[in-house]
Amino acid sequence: MNYDVIKTLCLGSAAAAVLFAFAGCRTMSLSAGPGKPVPDQVTSITVPIVSDPGNRAGPSVTETEKKDGEEPETSGKFAVEGTINGLKYKVTAAPDPHGATERGYYVYGPEKQELSYSILISAGEFNTGGHDIGISGISYDGKTLTITVFETAPKPGDAVTEAFTYPCCAVRFNKLPENIRVVSGGSEFKCLHKSDAAPEKKTEWFAVIENGSGEIMHKTYVYDLGDGRYRYEHVTATTTSWGSVHWKEVVKGSGTADSREEVVEEAKKFGSCGFVIYAGENKPHSVSEFIAKKK
Repeated sequence: MNYDVIKTLCLGSAAAAVLFAFAGCRTMSLSAGPGKPVPDQVTSITVPIVSDPGNRAGPSVTETEKKDGEEPETSGKFAVEGTINGLKYKVTAAPDPHGATERGYYVYGPEKQELSYSILISAGEFNTGGHDIGISGISYDGKTLTITVFETAPKPGDAVTEAFTYPCCAVRFNKLPENIRVVSGGSEFKCLHKSDAAPEKKTEWFAVIENGSGEIMHKTYVYDLGDGRYRYEHVTATTTSWGSVHWKEVVKGSGTADSREEVVEEAKKFGSCGFVIYAGENKPHSVSEFIAKKK
């Protein structure tokens, strides 16, 4: 082959390579270079939420950047704290409250702090690990508060721990709305407990009326509200396994009564009216002594 032809071909190939390399670098500088976005391109940023086992509010909040100093709008997952129609909220780590082992939600408060009410949502009891529950949305129209949750379960074949688990999530509010709904997919959680004790009132139980034997006990915890009224809480207690000395308690209902006699009547309906144990004691007392206020 003619030497001049070979030389011409080589020079042409080298020039083409340089042009392609330059074009590639130019493209990268427009699309991926730091601080050099493509002109007129919409820019989005992802703000990660703190990774906290209790703050199960989804992985991130996506904010669309706006011009002229306007506040960004959120889309996708919601922020773990904020204000909706004057209702302040904050997703918090789920506590391990007394008896929160049944599927449903529990309302506690008020307490002496700005976010004085808390709502704990329980997925229920599972005999393996790998289950979880978290908050995926909160809405409030001025009357009804709706909390939307997501639930996850292990897939077939996943390695899971062999132990009883009670997945929960929680959120606090500065006030308690008139109506509360907790929903997951097409199902709605039921309210299992709602505290109505004022902050200055006593919130520790002083007596428990109970009845039963063997592996199952029915209990009615009694709280003195300090104004002549009482709050009661019905609980079913079962051993964690046959012959075990460890018990798990599930709240079955609660309410208020104007007298100890009314509390006893409610205990009879629940099946817990057998004997009375006072806080700090292990000695049983009679129901008649409880009604006579000998303790």
